[in-house]
Amino acid sequence: MSKAIYTLVDKYVVHAVCAGPMHVGGAGKKSEVLIHPVSGLPFVQATGICGVLRAYCGQIASAKEVNSLFGDTSDTAESRIRFSDGLFIRNENLRMELRPRLALDPKTGTAAAKKDAGLEESKSGQKFDMQYVGSGSELQFEIFHYDATEEETRLLLGALAALDAHEIQFGGQKSNGCGYIKIQKLLHGHYDMTRKEDRAAWIQESEDGMEPVALAAVEKTLHSDAYEVEILAETEGELLVKGIAVEKFGKDEPKATNIKDASGRYVIPGSSVKGAIRNRMEMIAGYLGISKELVFESFGRASESENEGMRGSLRFRDVAVGDEEGRDCALRTRIHIDKFTGGVMNGALFSELNVFGDLKLCINVADRRNAKAVTGLLLLALRDLAYKMYALGSGQSVGKGYLNVKEIHVRDLRQEKECTLNGKFELSGGREVAEACLEALRNY
Repeated sequence: MSKAIYTLVDKYVVHAVCAGPMHVGGAGKKSEVLIHPVSGLPFVQATGICGVLRAYCGQIASAKEVNSLFGDTSDTAESRIRFSDGLFIRNENLRMELRPRLALDPKTGTAAAKKDAGLEESKSGQKFDMQYVGSGSELQFEIFHYDATEEETRLLLGALAALDAHEIQFGGQKSNGCGYIKIQKLLHGHYDMTRKEDRAAWIQESEDGMEPVALAAVEKTLHSDAYEVEILAETEGELLVKGIAVEKFGKDEPKATNIKDASGRYVIPGSSVKGAIRNRMEMIAGYLGISKELVFESFGRASESENEGMRGSLRFRDVAVGDEEGRDCALRTRIHIDKFTGGVMNGALFSELNVFGDLKLCINVADRRNAKAVTGLLLLALRDLAYKMYALGSGQSVGKGYLNVKEIHVRDLRQEKECTLNGKFELSGGREVAEACLEALRNY
C-alpha cells in the first residue's frame, strides 16, 4: 500500500450572504448567470473562488508562499488547498433580478453599433437585460487545507477576512458594485487521518463538532483600496431610474416605476451612478486638458488591436433611496411629445411613479499607481453634483434626479486619514487628504 500524501486536513465551511447583486456569467449570453447543471440554481465556480482569493494573497505574501499554498504550474507544484463550488441555497431569500443595461461604444460613449447577418450596421437593439442573483441570497462553499502551516493558515484567514470586509468581490460587474458578500458563519474542523475517530467524523461530512472562527479578530494586512468616498445626500425633488416593467397594468397604474432590488428597496443601480459620474469626469478632463488615459485608469478600457485592456480603479455600488420600506411620490401624469414635430402625440398621456428620500453613495478607489489623481478628478465631478450641474436618473430637463448633498467624506485608507466637505464643498476637516489628491491631479 502506498503512503498517504496528507495526514492532516483543515476544513472550513463558509456560510455567506450577498451584500448586493451578484453576476457570475454563464456559458450562453453574457447577460445570464451561471446555472448549476444538477440543482438548477445559480452558483459560483470553485475556480472563481480560488482565483480571487489567490489574487488577493498574491498582494500580501511572497510568490513562494502563495505557490506553496495554491500550487505553481511552472514547476508542477501541486496545490495544498481545495475549494468547492459556491452553491446558492434554495430558500425564500434566493431571488433573481433583471435590470436594463445599454451597450456603449467605448470610443464614442454612445450606443454601440450592432451588425446582424445580411443587414446594414444598426445602432438599435443595444438595450439589453442583465440578470443578477439578488441581495440577501445565501450561499455556501467549503475549503480544504492539507498539512497546513501556521503561516499558511494566517494567510488564508486574512483573505477570508478581506472577503468579509468587502475588499474582495466575486463574479463580474465589479465596478458596478456587484459581487460583495458578507460571511455570516465560518466553521473550522481539524482532522488527523491517523486517528480512527477523526476519519469517522470526516466521512460523516457533518458540521457537528466544528468550531466557529471569529473573523473580526483576524488581522488584515492590506487594503486593496486606496480611498473610500462616501456622499450623504437627499433628493431635491423626485428621482426616477426606470425599471424593466411595471408590476400591474391598468388605467390608474404607472407606466414606469423606479428600479427595485431583490429585497424590494428602491435603488439607483451602481451602473447608473457610474455612467453619470463618468460622463462628468470626461467633460472635466477635456476642459482641463487632462489626458484621457486618466479616465481609462478610472473606468477601464476594452482591449483593442492598438492597445491592451485596462481595468478601472473606481467601484460603485447600488444606492438605496429612502428608508427600508421605500417611499414613492404621488402618481405623476405627463404628456408624450413627438420628438420630430414637437407636438402632442395623440392619446399619449403616460404616468410615472417617482421616488424620493435620503441616500448614501459609496465609491471605492483601488490602490493603484495614480489613485490620488483619480480621486482628485472624482472630487471635481462630485463638486459639480453638489452644485446641481447634473443629476442621476431620467427627467433632468423637468427637474428630476438632482441631489442636496449634505456631506462628503474622503478616507485615505493607507494613511488612515479622512477629510470632510459640506454641501457647499467647503472643507471642515482633514484638508491634507483633499489637497494631496488635487495636487496629484495637477501634476498628472
